[in-house]
Amino acid sequence: MATREFAAKIEGLGCDYLDAPVSGGEVGAKAASLTIMVGGRQEAFERVKPLLSLMGKNITLVGGA
Repeated sequence: MATREFAAKIEGLGCDYLDAPVSGGEVGAKAASLTIMVGGRQEAFERVKPLLSLMGKNITLVGGA
């Protein structure tokens, strides 16, 4: 619920908001092989996906914030 409130406030300021929990732990972080589950708008996801791919292998948009 708090994430949706944060997203609404940020988007109300004219910015995009994405939340992106990760899985893979320290080993995945060091190997840049994290699984990243992203919540937010498709357009914002597409813009940041190249950056996320530097940290992870499985990057999925799972829906809204």
